[in-house]
Amino acid sequence: MSSEPTAIDRAQAALDQMDEALAKARGHAERILNAQSGPTEPAPTSWARVEIFGHRRHYGRISEIERFGAKMMQVEIPVEGKIDGRWETILYAGGSIFSLSSSTQENVLAHNTPYVSARPRLGYDSDDDPEPDL
Repeated sequence: MSSEPTAIDRAQAALDQMDEALAKARGHAERILNAQSGPTEPAPTSWARVEIFGHRRHYGRISEIERFGAKMMQVEIPVEGKIDGRWETILYAGGSIFSLSSSTQENVLAHNTPYVSARPRLGYDSDDDPEPDL
């Protein structure tokens, strides 16, 4: 009998070496990820006017987020112009942003407040009409 390793023994030894190298690489990757992952802070937000493709304009609170593997801008719009009211959220990819202008919270709220006419409402008022005769 010969003491020479067979092809199967050589293949098994090569697989064992590859498994060891893979385990070392995984350990190294985990150390890098653990070193980089600290306490996560929420994305910074700011108030701005955003124009999309030059056709749509939003006033709101903006932040950069990651969705679907891509960085996106999140625009949060106070619907009634109130901080404690309902908010609408819209996401845009960076390529669709036409312009971005810094603003203040007061300016954003003022632009999102519904229009109220200063003129009295003219027209039919059912309370002033007498009951119809039947």
